Amino acid sequence: MMTVDDVIDLLENQLFVLVDGPDDDLVERGELDSLRFVELLLGIESLTGERLSPQHLDLDDLRTPNLIVKAINAQLGGEGSAG
Repeated sequence: MMTVDDVIDLLENQLFVLVDGPDDDLVERGELDSLRFVELLLGIESLTGERLSPQHLDLDDLRTPNLIVKAINAQLGGEGSAG
């Protein structure tokens, strides 16, 4: 199960995206575009060891670290969890 801390760590340390907090809208700030969306999903797959179904995710589901956790954990069968 992914936590908000896991997502923020991935964004900051692998994708080099500065995150101001768990509700920081990365799409609105221009930090999360379609290329970074794919990179984010690949990073999450690497961390979890699970394949994700990108066709079931929308960029709006991944606007903030909290929304990312909720969407990913729903796909993985877990619950959204703040870390």
